[in-house]
Amino acid sequence: MKDLKSKITNHPDVDVLNGIAYNPKTKTIFLTGKNWDKTFEIVLE
Repeated sequence: MKDLKSKITNHPDVDVLNGIAYNPKTKTIFLTGKNWDKTFEIVLE
């Protein structure tokens, strides 16, 4: 997950990964962080 932080816009208020949600319909996981400008959808294999 550490690589995700390199894909967001870096600014002084960016903080840690803290948002995780599971979508049972697609079996994917959504990840975001405090003050991140993006949300990521991933598949665990």
